[in-house]
Amino acid sequence: MHLLIRLALILVVGVAIAGAVRPAAAQKPAAPVIIVVDLRKIEREATSTKSIREQIGAKRKSFQGDFANRENELRQAEQDLQRQRAILSAEALAQKRQELRQRASELQRDVQNIQRTLQRARDKSLAVVRRKALEIIAKLVVERGANIALDKNFVIYIRTDQNLDVTKEVLARLNTEIPDVTVEMAAE
Repeated sequence: MHLLIRLALILVVGVAIAGAVRPAAAQKPAAPVIIVVDLRKIEREATSTKSIREQIGAKRKSFQGDFANRENELRQAEQDLQRQRAILSAEALAQKRQELRQRASELQRDVQNIQRTLQRARDKSLAVVRRKALEIIAKLVVERGANIALDKNFVIYIRTDQNLDVTKEVLARLNTEIPDVTVEMAAE
């Protein structure tokens, strides 16, 4: 029994000493200094992203014109085949229909390839803008002595009098540093 009391006393004293001694590394954590950025707004309003949308739109329109011409040619060929139906043999008619189906499949495949190529070009160009925006945000974190940067779209409430939102500043710097991004399309 005496031994149990001694062990309990040693345990209590050890815990008390351990609790009283605090290592230097266990200091009070720094108070959070937060900045907030509306990344969607930046992507929507940056001059470089507007330029990307315009370039992709122009390329899409150009391809649509080409595809519309090819589609019209296919329709015309189908109409010609309908007119020739009476004079062609069954084998020749079947052969020409097969050729038309093959051309239609090629057109559809080409449209899908161009859509994928345009999407990849868009994504690659927007990634350049996003990287630059994140670099600017990192600089602002340092300049403002912040230790947290949050996307405004994930913040529930912000007091407007705290001046935490740096979206306008990021947007202004982004527009100055990269006002335009050239969309480059990789060949398929």
